[in-house]
Amino acid sequence: METKEKDLVTENPIRQARETVRVRAFAVARLGMGLVILCVGLYCLFAPAEKNFLEPPGHLIFGIGSLLYGSFRIWREVVLLKETRKN
Repeated sequence: METKEKDLVTENPIRQARETVRVRAFAVARLGMGLVILCVGLYCLFAPAEKNFLEPPGHLIFGIGSLLYGSFRIWREVVLLKETRKN
């Protein structure tokens, strides 16, 4: 059943264009979420301790983790957008 649906998408240029737009729209949304996570990580690392919402060792761990995860999400979506541009 799934192969029939995939064949219909690849055969019909209108459906193929819609699928490409859908994939790009979700990639841009996930890219935006990656930027939000990255900004939260930067805030946790560079905000003064009084304004931070975590205890001193916790904000460093959370900030570094957020930076890593946000940058990973951004990298993954940039790669996905490049792949959809090639096709």
